[in-house]
Amino acid sequence: MIVTGRDPDRLAAVRDRVAAAEQVDGASESEVASFFDRAGVIDHLVLAFSPGAVGMGNLSDTRVADIRLAFEGKLFGYLSAIQRAKVTGSITMVSAVSARAAMPGTVALAAVNGAIERIVPPLAAELAPVRVNAVSPGVIDTPWWAFVPDDQRQVRLASYTERIPAGRAGEARRSPTPCII
Repeated sequence: MIVTGRDPDRLAAVRDRVAAAEQVDGASESEVASFFDRAGVIDHLVLAFSPGAVGMGNLSDTRVADIRLAFEGKLFGYLSAIQRAKVTGSITMVSAVSARAAMPGTVALAAVNGAIERIVPPLAAELAPVRVNAVSPGVIDTPWWAFVPDDQRQVRLASYTERIPAGRAGEARRSPTPCII
C-alpha cells in the first residue's frame, strides 16, 4: 500500500505501516504525473484530495477565484490522477455530502462534489473493466473544520447533521491500516 499526501507529519505517522508514504500535492499536476510515472501499475486507487475549506461561505461573499481553487484542489486533481494512473482494478473517489444536501454556505463544495459524482458513470463506461465509484462519508468532525472556532463549529455541525439520516456527525478514528493512496 502506498499513501500520499501533503502533510509530512501525517505521512511520517503511517510510514511504518505501509509499503511507502510519499509527499505529493494532489493540486500539482506535475507532482501527480511524476508520482504515477514512478508508481507503476496500481490495483486499487483511492483519491481523497481536499484543498480544505476553500470556497466555503455564502455565494455572495465567496470569491470566484476561491471556487476555482476548490475545483483545482479536488476535481481537477482527481482527473489528473486518473489520467496518469495505470489502474487495473478500481478507482474510488471521495466526494462529500455537500453534493446532495442543501446546506447554506456550501455552494462551491456542492459544485465540486456534485461534479465528482456525475463523472462516475461516464468514467466507468470509458475505463471498464476498471470499476469507478465515488463515496461520500457524510459530515465528519475532523481537523478540516479548524477554520471555524470551536463553539461555532459545534453549532454548524449540529445544523448540518440535523438534515442527514444519521442525525449526527461522524468521528474520524485512526485505522490500524491506512487505506488511502
